[in-house]
Amino acid sequence: MDINLQNGRKMKHLFQLTALSTALVVAGCGGGGGGGFYGPETPTTPITPTAPLAAPNSIAVSQSKATLSTGGDSITLTFRVLDKNGGAILKAPLAISIANLANSGASLSTPSAIVTDATTGLATVTLTLANDVVDYRINRNIALTVTSTQAGVTATQQLVIPTTGTKLTLATNSSTLTAGQSAQVSATAVDGVGQLIAGATVNLLDSAGKVIPGIASQKTGTNGVATFSVPATAVPASGQLTVTGQLVGNVDTTITQTGNNSVTLTASIPNQAITFLSSSSALVNINTNASLAVQVQAATQAELTGQNVTFVTSQGLLSLTSAPITNIAKNASGNWVGTAETTLSSGSPGTATVVASFGKNTVTGNVQIISTIPAAMTLQSGTSVLAPKANTTIIALVKDVNGAPVSNAVVKFAIATDPSGGSLSSPLATTDGTGQASVTYTAGATSTLTKAISITATVTGSAGGAVVNGAAPVTLTVAGQSAYITISQDNTVVLVDTAPTYYFKNFSESVVDINGGAIANQQVSVSLVPQSYMKGYYVYDKTASLWEQVVTATCSATTSSPFVNPVALLSSTASGASLNFVTGTQGSFDYQIRYGKNYANWVTLSMNASTVVGTNQTVTGLSITPPVLGTDISGPVNVAPPNAISPFNPIPKPSDFDPTTPSGYTAAYLATLHTCP
Repeated sequence: MDINLQNGRKMKHLFQLTALSTALVVAGCGGGGGGGFYGPETPTTPITPTAPLAAPNSIAVSQSKATLSTGGDSITLTFRVLDKNGGAILKAPLAISIANLANSGASLSTPSAIVTDATTGLATVTLTLANDVVDYRINRNIALTVTSTQAGVTATQQLVIPTTGTKLTLATNSSTLTAGQSAQVSATAVDGVGQLIAGATVNLLDSAGKVIPGIASQKTGTNGVATFSVPATAVPASGQLTVTGQLVGNVDTTITQTGNNSVTLTASIPNQAITFLSSSSALVNINTNASLAVQVQAATQAELTGQNVTFVTSQGLLSLTSAPITNIAKNASGNWVGTAETTLSSGSPGTATVVASFGKNTVTGNVQIISTIPAAMTLQSGTSVLAPKANTTIIALVKDVNGAPVSNAVVKFAIATDPSGGSLSSPLATTDGTGQASVTYTAGATSTLTKAISITATVTGSAGGAVVNGAAPVTLTVAGQSAYITISQDNTVVLVDTAPTYYFKNFSESVVDINGGAIANQQVSVSLVPQSYMKGYYVYDKTASLWEQVVTATCSATTSSPFVNPVALLSSTASGASLNFVTGTQGSFDYQIRYGKNYANWVTLSMNASTVVGTNQTVTGLSITPPVLGTDISGPVNVAPPNAISPFNPIPKPSDFDPTTPSGYTAAYLATLHTCP
């Protein structure tokens, strides 16, 4: 028997298969010829046969929300184990594991091994994120693996739950440095519930994402602030240094988070003729005069006497655009120096870039202008519908009379009505440079009527004493809304005349609520993730008149780099490894997968589907091995199927062929079919 190989050679079949044997187990009682034991004929209770255990095919997951807030939070996970027809398996075993458990800060409300309900087929677990270790308060991902093993089959579902909300913000007291000067850079760390993070390790990174040489990491104090001194010598030859903060785990240093903003430090050229004397990066209120002073230098007094320095600004008004040089005197180095001053005011917040020029020499500085007198406020929430015990962010946006954001305003939050018994992370928050202040609301355990929860806010400015009460309250609803996704497939492989090298297979998905009602117009994200691939070949069984697959090795696709996904999702308008679909009026949609015929039965993928209903994220998955067309493996011995040789087998070199062996290959080459990279 010959098999056509990719390189055009033929491979003799490696093994002679015997006929497949079928073992039949026959159960009987009594009777038969001679020697049998017969007991008294007494009535017996009929025995009800035990139903065979259903094999799990996939695990559907519903999440009460998509993310966890750093600083302490919890999420409810609801599981259903599905059979190959999409039906829920009752009393199915489940095992849940958390990756890097010791450093994750996550814990389960139940033992890691649970069983789905005997009536509903559901199993519910609460995942809680602690906040007693700095590492737990850094944004990262928590990975879970959920498995169900029954009837000799294991279904697996991977979950990745992001933890979000922590912010690291930088500020500096000076953006322009002359020789010998240093800038004080502060980094403030706040977690997802608005609490300052003390004892956190902070690094300063340059624009390339590298730790700035010579700047040691610092710990945040009880005020959540770490302070660094950055000398002018740290600024590169380009004259500018862009600085970003980085949080690093104290226990697990691989846990890191890049800061939310950056500051730029500019170094003046040593001994240049003009430098800024005033701190050009100090915060200045709108409509307030900010003093700007520069020092100029020359070899003689005559070069300074009667001369002016010109000023130009990108924002606001200058009191003098050409300021006289005064206070002319000789310094310790023997050079003559003098000063020139002007003031800057602006009616709107922002960053004013000021350029001062003396002759052919210029210097640039930045002035941060802020508004601190509030005139209006709007209130909003991250979501309007929450699951019981879930949380959302309540955001106040404070503006001045001109509609500009107000900084450093204190906002007071309060719960007006809440039948669920929820709570706020803090009653107070201070606006940032964008005019936003936020707190976290956590719902109680009880569901409510629509918009039954009302949260209000008032604001008092840091200057002027103005109080704004005009923001409309935020209204929220607590509801245990859940959804489930079912992935279905037929048992056929489709051929398309215009694509003769491909197989196609039909799939459909439906989204239903907890009562089984269809959810229409719901967006669902579907993706294909390779999990494993197989090496091997097909041999012909003459007795069965069938080509049989021989798998010599099963290798992980997740550790192969890179692994090219050979299977694509197809919609009516697009193709790819990940696509978005929208359910129709019946809460379902159809699609196909496409794969090369030579890849059939040689790769296993996880088909993942996810959707968000209200605040609940539902995730489900199906493990698939794209099949071969039945007629392609039932052909005669002289017609090999298109997938006769695994495309993942190593391509043999000339030295791998050995005509003296039954297979036609060397033992060394055959050994490669049994190993993974």
